Amino acid sequence: MAVTTLKAVRDDAAKTTKGVTTEVVTITPTMADAWLENNLNNRKVARSVVDKYARDMSEGRWKFTGDAIRFDVEGTILDGQHRLMAVVKSGMPLTAVVVYGLPTATRDVIDTGKARTTSDVVGMAGVSNSVRVVGAARMLMIYKLDAWKNKPTLSSSEILNVVRAHPQLVTSAGTLPNIPRGVPLMAMITTHYIGKFLLGEAAKADQFYTTLRTGVPAYDGDPIHIMRERFIGYQGAEGRISYEVAAWTVFNCWNLFAAGEKSLRIKWCKSSIDIAGLKRAKI
Repeated sequence: MAVTTLKAVRDDAAKTTKGVTTEVVTITPTMADAWLENNLNNRKVARSVVDKYARDMSEGRWKFTGDAIRFDVEGTILDGQHRLMAVVKSGMPLTAVVVYGLPTATRDVIDTGKARTTSDVVGMAGVSNSVRVVGAARMLMIYKLDAWKNKPTLSSSEILNVVRAHPQLVTSAGTLPNIPRGVPLMAMITTHYIGKFLLGEAAKADQFYTTLRTGVPAYDGDPIHIMRERFIGYQGAEGRISYEVAAWTVFNCWNLFAAGEKSLRIKWCKSSIDIAGLKRAKI
């Protein structure tokens, strides 16, 4: 059986990629700005992605991966517009592979494979329950930034940094009981983590989970129990509850519960609620 050598593979590639050249380039903001003049008929720019990439570049999280900036035979950008725009926005140089001379039709097949999700990245870093942990980490950052109305698009690197800075998120995500449908999962995980690990209210945080699981109030007028029943009974009957309203309602009920206060009825919180005793700088 014939053995395919690396040289044979390279020779075959040279035949099928005639006229295509590659090099590794350190792209300055001035270069990126000039290259973007040939950004024609590309997909719509996602400004949140540009912002996300620019933050990673500015804060030193961007890594050289070998992903290429691609140009066709006419010098038009086929792939890389968001990265180049991020270089301009951040003012930071980017070292990347650059490919020149691709057939214009190459555009039709670029980035059509399955992209790695943030949960994939976090899971490959050895974090269990990565979907839950990523969701809670994202909510934790939105809380820290107080960015409920204009939620930032966070990069995988940013989320992974949050998870590494708050490793007990894995504990809160892994011990969450099977809560009833309609109860906002990420808000519950985030609140349990904050209560137990950032505020040091371990017993209350664990009781919070127990009430969610069993439906048995810790005391008469337990706001967590009333909140639980409110979410279960709601089930979309009054229109969808937004991400932030659900979170604010949970935070408000936690504040009441942590203070030992009683409630007869829980209303949806339509304005931002801070968790009592938590300083954003601590996150």
